[in-house]
Formats: sequence, structure tokens, C-alpha cells
Amino acid sequence: MQMPGRTYSSSTYRYGFNGKENDNEVKGTGNQQDYGMRIYDPRVSRFLSVDPLQTKYPDASPYLFSANNPIANIDVEGKYALFIHFMLTRYMLLQAGASEVQANLIAHYASVYADNPGGVNNFSKYKSYSTADIIIIKNIKDSQKDNPIFDKIGGKLPEDKVLKGVTHNTDIDYSRTAKSQSEDAEAQKWHSTRTYAEKNIVTSQEAVNRSLSNAWDMLFKSASESGIDNMQKNTDALQNFGLALHSFEDIEAHRGAVFRGIWSNGGGLFNWWGNEHNMKNDVNPDAARFGIPQFFVGNAILVHQVMSGNFKRLVDGTQISTQGMSADQIGQLKTKINGAGFEFNSNGNNTYMYSVTKKKS
Repeated sequence: MQMPGRTYSSSTYRYGFNGKENDNEVKGTGNQQDYGMRIYDPRVSRFLSVDPLQTKYPDASPYLFSANNPIANIDVEGKYALFIHFMLTRYMLLQAGASEVQANLIAHYASVYADNPGGVNNFSKYKSYSTADIIIIKNIKDSQKDNPIFDKIGGKLPEDKVLKGVTHNTDIDYSRTAKSQSEDAEAQKWHSTRTYAEKNIVTSQEAVNRSLSNAWDMLFKSASESGIDNMQKNTDALQNFGLALHSFEDIEAHRGAVFRGIWSNGGGLFNWWGNEHNMKNDVNPDAARFGIPQFFVGNAILVHQVMSGNFKRLVDGTQISTQGMSADQIGQLKTKINGAGFEFNSNGNNTYMYSVTKKKS
């Protein structure tokens, strides 16, 4: 029975499963979806071609989707997972003294907002359905079961924290990152990648360096506008902070890899050859190297706190990395730390590392 005020028509919604665009004009409404890397036919539940990256992952079926975990590992243009970003950011914020509410909110911006599966602008017209919620919970529980990195970031995520964390929210504006999974210049900075056109012009290290520089620019701007405890949805302060944290995480995950977007040929002809992005490292990060993004994120959170006037975590012997900061930003940070009663001096053996020491009376 139809319920008053509870009806909705999906005819105006252009996206289907996994946020992929419906090519309704090709085979009729909802009968074909463009995944960028390949075309999907929902009627027979089959991709019409093998995965273009099949030779890089011989242990996986060439027709496999999202590593057989189709919701926890969201397949953007047939590629990416974002759940790790949420878990890592949330845990490091909680460790830094943020409230659970703020940790969940900022982690959402560092994951779903930053990666923006499907290039969403906003979800204000669409609602979640309970069946989908149950599926999401099950897949995320399964994805955490055997992954050793979760022991380093607080263990498994409780079910009641899942839905708001890793699904698009109806009251958040995602328009700034609508081109996140493309060859857009800003997107390359967010993800520590470079385009195929830049392959012989920009080195992988140069791509990493520009991501670091851009991340610090966003973080310092965010800290000048709001402290972590007071951040609100849809503000520049929160958007910049979330994108900055995402960038610090992707520096290790992507390391300046070449990324090819779905419209790289301009005329709508997709070409994936030349992509260097490592999907396995996104879905299952190397546990031995996971300490690197952990350090970067924890360091960035501390710098944000100091720059926004929160000195509670500054203690004698604190180490801060300034890698990627400009001389002016290092100067601003030093001024803040000095004003809080501490010295801020470069370590002799590491150009980027600075020590915080209590001023002598």
C-alpha cells in the first residue's frame, strides 16, 4: 500500500548501483551502466569486458568486482576503496582528544567527501533504505575480519558507526569534490597522483611534493578558521581539513602514481593503459608500512591543533615533522609554539623534524 509522503520516483536519478551513471539512451532505462573502465549490464549481472588491469592482478578473476566486497570496497570507475581512510582518520582524531562526534564527522570528510564515489554533488533528494544499510554493515564487518591493520587503528568499527561514516549524507554538499576521480588538476593534489599527460613532465616525487604543499596550505587555512572541536558541516574549515588529512594518507598509498581518468581521451573514448595506481594497496594496505600514514595524520592533527590555539598536547620532547611546509608556515608554527612557552628547534640529523622543548625559567 502506498503511504502518503513516502513515495519516490527514481526516473530522474541518473546513477545506479555503486554510484555509476546509467546509460539509459543506449539500451533503455537502467539497462546499462558506465563504470569508466568497462560497461556493466544489470539485466544479466555481467560486465561486457574483462578488467583492463587483469594482468596486474593474476590472482583475481578478470571479471571480479570490488574484490568480492561490493559495498565496503566502493569501486570508483572500477578501481578504488575508501573505508581505510575513514577508519584511520577517525582513530587518530580520537587519540588526539577529539570527541567521537567530531572524529566521525571529520573522518567522513577525509574519506567519502574527499574520494567522492560517483562524483556526487549532493544527496539532498535521496534517502537510504534499510535493506542497503544491512548489506553495508555486513560487508564492512567482513572486510575488517582478517585485516591486520585494523589492530593498529582501534579494532573493528561498531555497527552503529558504519552508516554515517562511509555512505553519502543527505545534508552534506559534495560539489567541491565532484571531479575527485578524474584528471582534474586539484584532484591530483588531493590524491598524490599525476595525470598520464604529466608522466614525462612531472616525476612521482614532484607529484608527492605538490600534494604535501597543497595539504599544508589547506590545513593552515582550516586552522585559521576553526578548531577541530568547533568544525561544522559544509564549511571551508572542515572541507579543507578533511582533504588535507586525505592527502597525507594518499602520499604513502599512491606515491605520485600516474592516474588516468575516464574521459582521458577527450572524445569520450576511454583508455586505461599507462595507469600506475595500485588498487591492492588501497584495499589492503601493507601492514609493515601502515605506520607511515599513521604518523603523517597524527602529525597533521597536532599541527592543526597548535595553529588553532589548542596546546594541550604539547609536551617536552614532542616531535613534529615539517616536511612539505613552506618557510613561512614553519615560521607561523614556531611563533605559536614559542607563545605557548616552548622552544621549537630543528633536529640536526633530519631536516624536516623539529623538537618541542619547554622553555627554561
